[in-house]
Amino acid sequence: MKKGCLFLTLQLLSSTKAFRGGYQLLAQALIHRRLQMMGGTAVSEESSSAELALLDKTDLPRFAEIDESQVVPGISKVISSLEVDIEKLEASLAVNNNPRYDDVVSNAEKISEQLEFSFGVVSHLNGVKNSDALREAHQEMLPKVVGVSTKMSQSLPMYKALEALENDKNLDGPKKRIVESKVKSMRLSGVGLQGEDRDRFNKNRARLSELSTEFGNNVLDATKEFKLKITDKEQVRGLPKSALSLAAERSGVDGATADDGPWVLGLDMPSYLPSMKYLEDSKLREKLYRAFISRAGEKNEPIIKEILTLRQEQAQLLGKKNHAEVSLAMKMAGSVDKVDELTNLLAAKAIPAAKKEMEELITFAQQDAQLKHWDIPYFSEKLREQTFGFSEEDIRPYMALDTVLDGMFDLLHRLFGIRVIRADGEAQVW
Repeated sequence: MKKGCLFLTLQLLSSTKAFRGGYQLLAQALIHRRLQMMGGTAVSEESSSAELALLDKTDLPRFAEIDESQVVPGISKVISSLEVDIEKLEASLAVNNNPRYDDVVSNAEKISEQLEFSFGVVSHLNGVKNSDALREAHQEMLPKVVGVSTKMSQSLPMYKALEALENDKNLDGPKKRIVESKVKSMRLSGVGLQGEDRDRFNKNRARLSELSTEFGNNVLDATKEFKLKITDKEQVRGLPKSALSLAAERSGVDGATADDGPWVLGLDMPSYLPSMKYLEDSKLREKLYRAFISRAGEKNEPIIKEILTLRQEQAQLLGKKNHAEVSLAMKMAGSVDKVDELTNLLAAKAIPAAKKEMEELITFAQQDAQLKHWDIPYFSEKLREQTFGFSEEDIRPYMALDTVLDGMFDLLHRLFGIRVIRADGEAQVW
Protein backbone atom coordinates (compact mmCIF):
# COMPACT_ATOMS: atom_id res chain seq x y z
CA MET A 1 0.00 0.00 0.00
CA LYS A 2 2.83 2.39 0.83
CA LYS A 3 4.43 1.86 -2.60
CA GLY A 4 1.07 2.44 -4.24
CA CYS A 5 0.50 5.66 -2.31
CA LEU A 6 3.99 6.93 -3.14
CA PHE A 7 3.60 6.16 -6.85
CA LEU A 8 0.18 7.81 -6.94
CA THR A 9 1.49 10.88 -5.12
CA LEU A 10 4.34 11.32 -7.62
CA GLN A 11 2.01 10.71 -10.56
CA LEU A 12 -0.51 13.29 -9.36
CA LEU A 13 2.21 15.83 -8.65
CA SER A 14 3.80 15.37 -12.07
CA SER A 15 0.46 15.72 -13.78
CA THR A 16 0.15 19.29 -12.52
CA LYS A 17 3.36 20.55 -14.05
CA ALA A 18 2.63 23.76 -15.87
CA PHE A 19 5.03 23.22 -18.75
CA ARG A 20 3.08 20.19 -19.90
CA GLY A 21 0.02 22.35 -20.32
CA GLY A 22 2.03 24.89 -22.28
CA TYR A 23 3.29 22.31 -24.76
CA GLN A 24 -0.22 20.89 -25.12
CA LEU A 25 -1.62 24.32 -25.94
CA LEU A 26 1.03 24.86 -28.60
CA ALA A 27 0.28 21.46 -30.09
CA GLN A 28 -3.46 22.17 -30.06
CA ALA A 29 -2.92 25.45 -31.89
CA LEU A 30 -0.96 23.63 -34.60
CA ILE A 31 -3.58 20.86 -34.80
CA HIS A 32 -6.30 23.48 -35.20
CA ARG A 33 -4.55 24.87 -38.25
CA ARG A 34 -4.45 21.36 -39.71
CA LEU A 35 -8.16 20.91 -39.00
CA GLN A 36 -8.94 24.20 -40.71
CA MET A 37 -7.16 22.88 -43.80
CA MET A 38 -9.35 19.77 -43.52
CA GLY A 39 -12.49 21.87 -43.51
CA GLY A 40 -12.98 22.50 -39.81
CA THR A 41 -15.58 24.93 -38.60
CA ALA A 42 -14.47 28.55 -38.62
CA VAL A 43 -14.59 30.59 -35.43
CA SER A 44 -17.68 32.74 -35.21
CA GLU A 45 -17.55 36.47 -34.69
CA GLU A 46 -18.97 35.99 -31.22
CA SER A 47 -16.25 33.47 -30.34
CA SER A 48 -13.52 35.85 -31.47
CA SER A 49 -14.85 38.78 -29.49
CA ALA A 50 -13.07 40.03 -26.38
CA GLU A 51 -15.85 38.62 -24.17
CA LEU A 52 -15.13 35.11 -25.39
CA ALA A 53 -11.42 35.32 -26.15
CA LEU A 54 -11.21 31.94 -24.46
CA LEU A 55 -12.94 30.38 -27.47
CA ASP A 56 -10.75 31.95 -30.12
CA LYS A 57 -8.56 29.18 -31.47
CA THR A 58 -7.49 30.77 -34.73
CA ASP A 59 -3.97 30.92 -33.30
CA LEU A 60 -2.22 30.75 -29.95
CA PRO A 61 -4.37 31.59 -26.88
CA ARG A 62 -5.18 35.27 -26.31
CA PHE A 63 -3.95 35.14 -22.72
CA ALA A 64 -4.01 38.90 -22.15
CA GLU A 65 -7.78 38.98 -22.80
CA ILE A 66 -8.79 35.81 -20.94
CA ASP A 67 -10.02 35.90 -17.35
CA GLU A 68 -12.07 33.73 -15.01
CA SER A 69 -15.35 35.44 -15.97
CA GLN A 70 -15.19 33.78 -19.41
CA VAL A 71 -14.80 30.22 -18.15
CA VAL A 72 -18.36 29.27 -17.22
CA PRO A 73 -20.18 30.94 -20.16
CA GLY A 74 -17.47 30.02 -22.64
CA ILE A 75 -17.06 26.36 -21.71
CA SER A 76 -20.84 25.95 -21.30
CA LYS A 77 -21.29 27.21 -24.85
CA VAL A 78 -18.69 24.78 -26.15
CA ILE A 79 -20.21 21.83 -24.30
CA SER A 80 -23.71 22.59 -25.61
CA SER A 81 -22.38 22.77 -29.15
CA LEU A 82 -20.37 19.56 -28.71
CA GLU A 83 -23.41 17.64 -27.44
CA VAL A 84 -25.35 18.62 -30.57
CA ASP A 85 -22.40 17.67 -32.78
CA ILE A 86 -22.08 14.27 -31.08
CA GLU A 87 -25.72 13.51 -31.80
CA LYS A 88 -25.30 14.54 -35.44
CA LEU A 89 -22.18 12.41 -35.81
CA GLU A 90 -23.85 9.40 -34.21
CA ALA A 91 -26.88 9.79 -36.48
CA SER A 92 -24.71 9.91 -39.60
CA LEU A 93 -22.69 6.87 -38.53
CA ALA A 94 -25.82 4.88 -37.67
CA VAL A 95 -26.89 4.89 -41.34
CA ASN A 96 -23.39 4.56 -42.78
CA ASN A 97 -22.72 0.91 -43.63
CA ASN A 98 -19.25 1.60 -45.00
CA PRO A 99 -17.64 4.33 -42.86
CA ARG A 100 -14.38 5.85 -44.01
CA TYR A 101 -11.57 7.18 -41.83
CA ASP A 102 -12.62 10.80 -42.28
CA ASP A 103 -16.24 9.94 -41.47
CA VAL A 104 -15.23 8.78 -38.00
CA VAL A 105 -11.79 9.89 -36.84
CA SER A 106 -11.46 13.21 -38.65
CA ASN A 107 -15.03 14.30 -37.85
CA ALA A 108 -14.62 13.32 -34.19
CA GLU A 109 -11.44 15.40 -34.01
CA LYS A 110 -13.16 18.40 -35.55
CA ILE A 111 -16.07 18.48 -33.10
CA SER A 112 -13.98 17.84 -29.98
CA GLU A 113 -11.05 20.13 -30.77
CA GLN A 114 -12.74 23.30 -29.49
CA LEU A 115 -13.32 21.84 -26.02
CA GLU A 116 -9.81 20.39 -25.85
CA PHE A 117 -8.34 23.75 -26.76
CA SER A 118 -10.49 26.02 -24.59
CA PHE A 119 -10.56 23.88 -21.47
CA GLY A 120 -6.87 23.22 -22.00
CA VAL A 121 -6.31 26.97 -21.69
CA VAL A 122 -8.39 27.05 -18.50
CA SER A 123 -6.51 24.12 -16.97
CA HIS A 124 -3.16 25.64 -17.93
CA LEU A 125 -4.01 28.99 -16.34
CA ASN A 126 -5.35 27.21 -13.27
CA GLY A 127 -1.92 25.64 -12.87
CA VAL A 128 0.31 28.65 -13.56
CA LYS A 129 -1.90 31.62 -12.61
CA ASN A 130 -4.11 30.14 -9.92
CA SER A 131 -6.68 32.31 -8.13
CA ASP A 132 -9.77 31.58 -6.05
CA ALA A 133 -12.10 32.80 -8.79
CA LEU A 134 -10.38 30.81 -11.53
CA ARG A 135 -10.27 27.71 -9.34
CA GLU A 136 -14.00 27.95 -8.62
CA ALA A 137 -14.81 28.35 -12.30
CA HIS A 138 -12.59 25.41 -13.21
CA GLN A 139 -14.17 23.20 -10.55
CA GLU A 140 -17.68 24.21 -11.63
CA MET A 141 -17.07 23.19 -15.25
CA LEU A 142 -14.91 20.13 -14.64
CA PRO A 143 -17.81 17.67 -14.00
CA LYS A 144 -19.57 18.88 -17.15
CA VAL A 145 -16.40 18.52 -19.22
CA VAL A 146 -15.85 15.01 -17.87
CA GLY A 147 -19.50 14.21 -18.57
CA VAL A 148 -19.48 15.20 -22.23
CA SER A 149 -16.06 13.58 -22.74
CA THR A 150 -17.43 10.36 -21.25
CA LYS A 151 -20.47 10.55 -23.51
CA MET A 152 -18.23 10.76 -26.56
CA SER A 153 -15.86 8.02 -25.44
CA GLN A 154 -18.82 5.68 -24.79
CA SER A 155 -20.63 6.34 -28.08
CA LEU A 156 -21.69 2.98 -29.51
CA PRO A 157 -22.14 4.28 -33.10
CA MET A 158 -18.60 5.66 -33.05
CA TYR A 159 -17.24 2.48 -31.50
CA LYS A 160 -18.91 0.21 -34.06
CA ALA A 161 -17.66 2.41 -36.90
CA LEU A 162 -14.12 2.26 -35.53
CA GLU A 163 -14.36 -1.52 -35.19
CA ALA A 164 -15.38 -1.70 -38.84
CA LEU A 165 -12.40 0.49 -39.79
CA GLU A 166 -10.02 -1.91 -38.03
CA ASN A 167 -10.66 -4.36 -40.86
CA ASP A 168 -10.18 -1.77 -43.61
CA LYS A 169 -7.17 -2.99 -45.61
CA ASN A 170 -6.92 0.33 -47.42
CA LEU A 171 -5.79 2.21 -44.30
CA ASP A 172 -2.12 3.10 -44.21
CA GLY A 173 0.04 2.29 -41.19
CA PRO A 174 -0.41 5.53 -39.19
CA LYS A 175 -4.18 5.63 -39.70
CA LYS A 176 -4.52 1.98 -38.77
CA ARG A 177 -2.55 2.63 -35.61
CA ILE A 178 -4.79 5.60 -34.73
CA VAL A 179 -7.94 3.54 -35.24
CA GLU A 180 -6.62 0.66 -33.11
CA SER A 181 -5.63 3.08 -30.33
CA LYS A 182 -9.04 4.75 -30.35
CA VAL A 183 -10.84 1.40 -30.17
CA LYS A 184 -8.68 0.38 -27.21
CA SER A 185 -9.18 3.78 -25.54
CA MET A 186 -12.97 3.53 -25.85
CA ARG A 187 -12.92 0.06 -24.31
CA LEU A 188 -10.93 1.40 -21.38
CA SER A 189 -13.46 4.25 -21.14
CA GLY A 190 -16.27 1.78 -20.51
CA VAL A 191 -17.96 1.66 -23.92
CA GLY A 192 -18.68 -2.03 -23.40
CA LEU A 193 -20.36 -1.59 -20.01
CA GLN A 194 -24.11 -1.62 -19.57
CA GLY A 195 -26.71 -0.75 -16.92
CA GLU A 196 -25.52 -0.42 -13.33
CA ASP A 197 -21.90 -1.17 -14.22
CA ARG A 198 -21.79 1.75 -16.67
CA ASP A 199 -23.49 4.08 -14.18
CA ARG A 200 -21.02 3.10 -11.47
CA PHE A 201 -18.06 3.44 -13.83
CA ASN A 202 -19.11 6.93 -14.92
CA LYS A 203 -19.78 8.04 -11.35
CA ASN A 204 -16.32 6.82 -10.32
CA ARG A 205 -14.74 8.53 -13.33
CA ALA A 206 -16.25 11.88 -12.40
CA ARG A 207 -15.21 11.45 -8.78
CA LEU A 208 -11.64 10.55 -9.74
CA SER A 209 -11.39 13.74 -11.77
CA GLU A 210 -12.58 15.76 -8.78
CA LEU A 211 -10.14 14.03 -6.44
CA SER A 212 -7.18 14.59 -8.75
CA THR A 213 -7.96 18.31 -8.95
CA GLU A 214 -8.48 18.52 -5.19
CA PHE A 215 -5.17 16.76 -4.59
CA GLY A 216 -3.29 19.23 -6.77
CA ASN A 217 -5.04 22.22 -5.23
CA ASN A 218 -4.13 21.05 -1.74
CA VAL A 219 -0.46 20.69 -2.66
CA LEU A 220 -0.47 24.09 -4.35
CA ASP A 221 -2.13 25.76 -1.35
CA ALA A 222 0.28 24.17 1.11
CA THR A 223 3.25 25.23 -1.00
CA LYS A 224 2.03 28.83 -1.23
CA GLU A 225 1.10 29.06 2.44
CA PHE A 226 4.49 28.00 3.82
CA LYS A 227 6.76 30.95 4.56
CA LEU A 228 9.82 30.72 6.76
CA LYS A 229 11.01 34.20 7.75
CA ILE A 230 14.68 34.56 8.68
CA THR A 231 16.21 37.59 10.34
CA ASP A 232 19.48 36.06 11.57
CA LYS A 233 22.14 36.36 8.89
CA GLU A 234 23.97 33.32 10.25
CA GLN A 235 21.03 31.10 9.36
CA VAL A 236 21.23 31.93 5.65
CA ARG A 237 24.97 31.45 5.46
CA GLY A 238 25.92 29.56 2.31
CA LEU A 239 23.02 30.71 0.14
CA PRO A 240 24.24 32.23 -3.13
CA LYS A 241 23.52 35.85 -3.96
CA SER A 242 20.72 35.01 -6.40
CA ALA A 243 18.84 32.96 -3.78
CA LEU A 244 19.35 35.63 -1.12
CA SER A 245 17.98 38.30 -3.45
CA LEU A 246 14.88 36.23 -4.13
CA ALA A 247 14.38 35.51 -0.42
CA ALA A 248 14.71 39.20 0.44
CA GLU A 249 12.25 40.18 -2.28
CA ARG A 250 9.73 37.65 -0.97
CA SER A 251 9.88 39.12 2.53
CA GLY A 252 7.68 41.99 1.35
CA VAL A 253 9.64 44.37 3.57
CA ASP A 254 10.57 47.73 2.10
CA GLY A 255 14.31 48.07 1.93
CA ALA A 256 15.00 44.34 2.31
CA THR A 257 18.29 43.37 0.68
CA ALA A 258 20.20 40.22 -0.12
CA ASP A 259 22.92 41.21 2.35
CA ASP A 260 20.84 42.37 5.30
CA GLY A 261 17.48 40.68 4.87
CA PRO A 262 15.01 39.89 6.18
CA TRP A 263 14.59 36.76 4.07
CA VAL A 264 11.65 34.44 3.43
CA LEU A 265 12.24 30.85 2.32
CA GLY A 266 9.53 28.75 0.70
CA LEU A 267 8.75 25.30 -0.66
CA ASP A 268 8.49 26.19 -4.35
CA MET A 269 11.45 25.01 -6.42
CA PRO A 270 13.19 28.39 -7.00
CA SER A 271 13.45 28.77 -3.22
CA TYR A 272 13.54 25.19 -1.95
CA LEU A 273 16.28 23.71 -4.16
CA PRO A 274 18.95 26.37 -3.47
CA SER A 275 18.12 26.16 0.25
CA MET A 276 18.67 22.40 0.34
CA LYS A 277 21.87 22.62 -1.70
CA TYR A 278 23.60 25.59 -0.11
CA LEU A 279 22.27 26.38 3.39
CA GLU A 280 24.95 25.50 5.94
CA ASP A 281 22.44 25.30 8.79
CA SER A 282 21.43 21.61 8.93
CA LYS A 283 18.52 22.26 11.30
CA LEU A 284 17.08 24.81 8.89
CA ARG A 285 17.44 22.35 6.02
CA GLU A 286 15.65 19.75 8.12
CA LYS A 287 12.76 22.11 8.80
CA LEU A 288 12.37 22.85 5.11
CA TYR A 289 12.67 19.18 4.13
CA ARG A 290 10.05 17.99 6.61
CA ALA A 291 7.68 20.76 5.55
CA PHE A 292 8.20 19.87 1.87
CA ILE A 293 7.56 16.13 2.12
CA SER A 294 4.48 16.62 4.31
CA ARG A 295 2.74 19.26 2.18
CA ALA A 296 -1.02 18.78 2.45
CA GLY A 297 -0.33 15.35 3.96
CA GLU A 298 -3.33 15.22 6.27
CA LYS A 299 -5.69 16.52 3.60
CA ASN A 300 -4.39 14.32 0.82
CA GLU A 301 -4.04 11.04 2.71
CA PRO A 302 -7.79 10.23 2.53
CA ILE A 303 -7.85 11.45 -1.07
CA ILE A 304 -5.07 9.02 -2.03
CA LYS A 305 -6.86 6.15 -0.32
CA GLU A 306 -10.11 6.95 -2.11
CA ILE A 307 -8.35 7.24 -5.46
CA LEU A 308 -6.69 3.85 -4.98
CA THR A 309 -10.03 2.30 -4.03
CA LEU A 310 -11.86 3.79 -7.01
CA ARG A 311 -9.11 2.86 -9.45
CA GLN A 312 -9.27 -0.74 -8.27
CA GLU A 313 -13.03 -0.76 -8.71
CA GLN A 314 -12.72 0.75 -12.21
CA ALA A 315 -10.19 -1.90 -13.17
CA GLN A 316 -12.48 -4.69 -12.02
CA LEU A 317 -15.42 -3.23 -13.92
CA LEU A 318 -13.24 -3.35 -17.06
CA GLY A 319 -12.27 -6.95 -16.39
CA LYS A 320 -8.74 -6.15 -15.24
CA LYS A 321 -7.00 -7.31 -12.06
CA ASN A 322 -5.81 -3.87 -11.02
CA HIS A 323 -5.19 -0.30 -12.19
CA ALA A 324 -1.67 -1.20 -13.33
CA GLU A 325 -3.16 -3.42 -16.04
CA VAL A 326 -5.47 -0.59 -17.12
CA SER A 327 -2.56 1.87 -17.27
CA LEU A 328 -0.36 -0.50 -19.29
CA ALA A 329 -3.10 -1.35 -21.79
CA MET A 330 -2.18 1.73 -23.86
CA LYS A 331 1.59 1.49 -23.31
CA MET A 332 4.51 -0.40 -24.83
CA ALA A 333 5.41 -2.37 -21.69
CA GLY A 334 2.66 -4.87 -22.31
CA SER A 335 2.28 -6.36 -18.83
CA VAL A 336 2.95 -5.75 -15.16
CA ASP A 337 5.47 -8.62 -15.20
CA LYS A 338 7.46 -6.85 -17.94
CA VAL A 339 7.57 -3.66 -15.86
CA ASP A 340 8.74 -5.61 -12.80
CA GLU A 341 11.36 -7.37 -14.91
CA LEU A 342 12.79 -4.08 -16.17
CA THR A 343 12.63 -2.52 -12.69
CA ASN A 344 14.53 -5.45 -11.17
CA LEU A 345 17.09 -5.31 -13.98
CA LEU A 346 17.71 -1.61 -13.38
CA ALA A 347 17.80 -2.11 -9.61
CA ALA A 348 20.44 -4.83 -9.90
CA LYS A 349 22.70 -2.42 -11.79
CA ALA A 350 21.84 0.80 -9.97
CA ILE A 351 21.74 -0.20 -6.30
CA PRO A 352 25.41 -1.27 -6.02
CA ALA A 353 26.49 1.96 -7.73
CA ALA A 354 24.19 4.02 -5.47
CA LYS A 355 25.61 2.36 -2.35
CA LYS A 356 29.15 3.09 -3.50
CA GLU A 357 28.30 6.74 -4.16
CA MET A 358 26.63 7.03 -0.75
CA GLU A 359 29.70 5.60 0.96
CA GLU A 360 31.87 8.14 -0.85
CA LEU A 361 29.51 10.93 0.18
CA ILE A 362 29.53 9.82 3.84
CA THR A 363 33.33 9.73 3.79
CA PHE A 364 33.48 13.17 2.20
CA ALA A 365 31.02 14.58 4.75
CA GLN A 366 33.00 12.96 7.59
CA GLN A 367 29.83 11.46 9.02
CA ASP A 368 29.99 8.36 11.20
CA ALA A 369 26.47 7.19 10.32
CA GLN A 370 24.09 7.37 7.38
CA LEU A 371 23.46 10.90 6.13
CA LYS A 372 20.08 12.41 6.87
CA HIS A 373 17.80 13.07 3.93
CA TRP A 374 18.18 16.84 4.28
CA ASP A 375 21.99 16.55 4.32
CA ILE A 376 22.36 14.63 1.06
CA PRO A 377 21.70 17.53 -1.38
CA TYR A 378 24.03 19.82 0.58
CA PHE A 379 27.01 17.47 0.70
CA SER A 380 26.36 16.25 -2.84
CA GLU A 381 26.74 19.82 -4.06
CA LYS A 382 29.90 20.29 -2.01
CA LEU A 383 31.40 17.08 -3.38
CA ARG A 384 30.49 18.11 -6.92
CA GLU A 385 32.20 21.48 -6.44
CA GLN A 386 35.34 19.78 -5.13
CA THR A 387 35.39 17.17 -7.90
CA PHE A 388 34.76 19.46 -10.85
CA GLY A 389 36.08 22.76 -9.52
CA PHE A 390 32.95 24.83 -10.04
CA SER A 391 29.40 25.18 -8.70
CA GLU A 392 26.06 25.66 -10.39
CA GLU A 393 26.23 29.32 -9.43
CA ASP A 394 29.51 29.69 -11.31
CA ILE A 395 27.85 28.75 -14.61
CA ARG A 396 24.69 30.77 -13.99
CA PRO A 397 25.94 33.83 -15.98
CA TYR A 398 26.54 31.55 -18.97
CA MET A 399 23.06 30.05 -18.75
CA ALA A 400 21.00 33.23 -18.97
CA LEU A 401 17.76 32.75 -20.90
CA ASP A 402 18.81 34.80 -23.92
CA THR A 403 22.12 32.93 -24.11
CA VAL A 404 20.42 29.53 -23.92
CA LEU A 405 17.87 30.49 -26.58
CA ASP A 406 20.57 31.81 -28.91
CA GLY A 407 22.53 28.58 -28.50
CA MET A 408 19.48 26.40 -29.10
CA PHE A 409 18.40 28.33 -32.20
CA ASP A 410 21.93 28.29 -33.57
CA LEU A 411 22.02 24.51 -33.13
CA LEU A 412 18.70 24.19 -35.00
CA HIS A 413 20.15 26.18 -37.88
CA ARG A 414 23.34 24.14 -38.07
CA LEU A 415 21.57 20.78 -37.86
CA PHE A 416 18.42 21.39 -39.87
CA GLY A 417 18.88 24.69 -41.68
CA ILE A 418 16.04 26.26 -39.66
CA ARG A 419 16.16 29.93 -38.77
CA VAL A 420 14.19 31.14 -35.75
CA ILE A 421 13.52 34.88 -35.60
CA ARG A 422 11.91 36.90 -32.84
CA ALA A 423 8.17 37.55 -33.06
CA ASP A 424 7.74 39.97 -30.18
CA GLY A 425 4.14 41.04 -29.70
CA GLU A 426 2.69 38.48 -32.11
CA ALA A 427 1.61 36.09 -29.35
CA GLN A 428 -0.02 36.99 -26.05
CA VAL A 429 1.34 35.72 -22.76
CA TRP A 430 -0.11 35.37 -19.30
